Amino acid sequence: MVRRPLSTTAALVRGLPIQVWGTADIQLQGYVPAPFLGDTCETADEVQLDEQLTTQINLPAAGGISGWIRLAGAVGRSYDFVLNGLGLSDAPYFSESDRSSLSFCDSCDPAATCVAIQSGITQTLFITQGSVMHLQNIDARADTIASQAGMGLWFQPVQGGADQ
Repeated sequence: MVRRPLSTTAALVRGLPIQVWGTADIQLQGYVPAPFLGDTCETADEVQLDEQLTTQINLPAAGGISGWIRLAGAVGRSYDFVLNGLGLSDAPYFSESDRSSLSFCDSCDPAATCVAIQSGITQTLFITQGSVMHLQNIDARADTIASQAGMGLWFQPVQGGADQ
């Protein structure tokens, strides 16, 4: 793991060089193995949540993203969860093919407890052994390269909570 000030870090976004200015630290922990988004809950790969830093799962710039993501590495911890740049269209007046949703479940079991994720608000999620995210028909397309770079699922560890 390498930590560098953002002011000295150059990156590529969709093949275009960018320079990021600022004084915050960044940390590349690793690449998510493909396919991390499984067709079924049981076939999804695990994404390790960091217990100290925000974990961001970027989605590909595509429409109709559906599948499962298993969460690991942070059992017994609470995270403030934010959909960054993604909207959900789950209103009943949308046709079934146009609806999208995101759920957080405590396991892959058919009797699992699941919570619907709401667009535009921060929700606190408690991670248990077997926690999963279920995405249905998510649209992660963006109009600009800058907005595509940060679209996804953000997990911010809750500091000083009851689970600490």
